[in-house]
Amino acid sequence: MIDQDGKRQELKRLHDIVDKVSQHQSTLQERYFIKVVTPMLGGSSKPGDVDPRFPIRSASIRGHLRFWWRATRGARYETAEELRKVESNIFGDTQHPSKVKIWVDQPKCVHEPQKIEFKKQLSNLRYVLFPFENKRYLSKKCSNKQWNSQRDKEENEPLSFELYIEYLLGVGNSEEDRQLELEKYKKEIHAALWAWINFGGIGARTRRGCGSLYCSRFSMKEDERFYNQRDVEKWYKEHLQTYGIQLLSGNISREWPTLSNEIHLQFHKQKIWDAWSKTIRVYQLFRSRRKKTGTKRPGRSNWPEADSIRKLTIMHSNKHKELLTISSSDDQEYAFPRAVFGLPIITKFTGENGPGNREPYTTQLTPEGKEKARLASPLITKAIAVSEHDGHGALIVLKQPKIEGLELSLAGDEAQNKHNPTHTSLIEEKLRSTVINKHHIYAPSVTYKNPVNNPMAKPEGMYNSALEAFLNIKEVKDWKR
Repeated sequence: MIDQDGKRQELKRLHDIVDKVSQHQSTLQERYFIKVVTPMLGGSSKPGDVDPRFPIRSASIRGHLRFWWRATRGARYETAEELRKVESNIFGDTQHPSKVKIWVDQPKCVHEPQKIEFKKQLSNLRYVLFPFENKRYLSKKCSNKQWNSQRDKEENEPLSFELYIEYLLGVGNSEEDRQLELEKYKKEIHAALWAWINFGGIGARTRRGCGSLYCSRFSMKEDERFYNQRDVEKWYKEHLQTYGIQLLSGNISREWPTLSNEIHLQFHKQKIWDAWSKTIRVYQLFRSRRKKTGTKRPGRSNWPEADSIRKLTIMHSNKHKELLTISSSDDQEYAFPRAVFGLPIITKFTGENGPGNREPYTTQLTPEGKEKARLASPLITKAIAVSEHDGHGALIVLKQPKIEGLELSLAGDEAQNKHNPTHTSLIEEKLRSTVINKHHIYAPSVTYKNPVNNPMAKPEGMYNSALEAFLNIKEVKDWKR
């Protein structure tokens, strides 16, 4: 039997434990209120689809945070094995429990997903949203009107959610050790949160600005002022230092993407939609460089990929018989510089398709090696939010290994030999034997009929990559201002 004094001592001990747990609750658990400020595509368990009941999934956020942890903290590790060991210690794997628990409070009111139709504001973004045409997305309504009622205001509020992060610390450690452990994991997670909120997003197509986020704790401040590129670089370096983020120097890269020192922002904040659409527009103009015709009809591409495919397949319409971007006499002169913007690239030719007068079959360009079908773009084009309404257009470059080789193959019906199987089989065999290496991607040797039409040309020589050329064009300099 326990006497009364013993009971009182036991109750006091239990109260002390409860008090200690309560005191630690605020430090062990963090809550962030996050708003989605551009349309969110996908994000459900079914790829490319929106689940209106559970639009924000904690598993998706965990995946985004793991990516941005590797991009921010991963430069310290030289091998994937070293990286994986530390990453699994933080986020867990099949053999180790996670040190970080992540969950989401779903929005209380979710708007009915809207079908993507390229009208009004979305028409300016067709270039990046086309894969999702006629699919659904979540967003506030695009309107600048005054709200006549509380219901109008609620319907036009951005999609928002609460993110909870709990740190699961070692049991039995001293208070000092627990505090050191807590600070250690917070440093890792906060670096990923800062990069995810500012440079990433939720759902699909986040590298093209969809599902962009605003969180007052990590987002750029609304009163931030930029007058030139030096101010942008100063802001960036200060935050890299705050979150202990190390960048790789020179041409050094890791097997996984990491942040680089290449970041460009519009100097003045604008409405989110304006900042985003202007950023996409300047990117689109560069990737779609074409010969001017003086009419509304677009001219031939100034990029060498189309001519290269014509040359390699020995297929062309009569009016495209002459190669404008590469030599017809040098068998090894062909180039695919836009591969640096992401793969695969599907090229579908239009125009005459009669006997002896037809353009090439539809082709796809993929990374070399059957295990690799895709390569994410190292370029992020988006708006960085400073509030739920305003932001700065942004171009952020991730550092990743150079592409070593590419494979060009037939796509669509032609890949199944549905049309003219004898001829398509011959073309496929020729493409399989074609070697496309980094010399056909970076600073490729090309012979233009008119050198000024080369999008990669600079006053003396050529830029090393299409990405480098893009960041130095006049339109990007004007876009910043």
